[in-house]
Amino acid sequence: MELLHRYSNRPDLLNPLVSVLEKIKNGTLDEDEPNLAPVRGNEAGVWRVVDRLSPSDVLTLIESYQAGSTARLLAEQYSVSTATVKRLLREHGVRKQRPRVVA
Repeated sequence: MELLHRYSNRPDLLNPLVSVLEKIKNGTLDEDEPNLAPVRGNEAGVWRVVDRLSPSDVLTLIESYQAGSTARLLAEQYSVSTATVKRLLREHGVRKQRPRVVA
């Protein structure tokens, strides 16, 4: 029932799903069902940092931070969150920068 509820927002998928469920219930489901619609939607995104940043990217990020770039700027540049940048810095033993005083 939960499956039907989730698919109910996708009319293009609901009717084929109901049809397949009825065939399963009746025991008439064919292994190679030609009427099943392919599922289209958002492609799965890459979530892991190791899939998005190479080890050389991480080293460049650390060097940029140590040269004066902010975590926020690096996060935007590498398309990750500031929390991810801070975690990478912490994992590599990089200390927080002291705020710069601009005269």
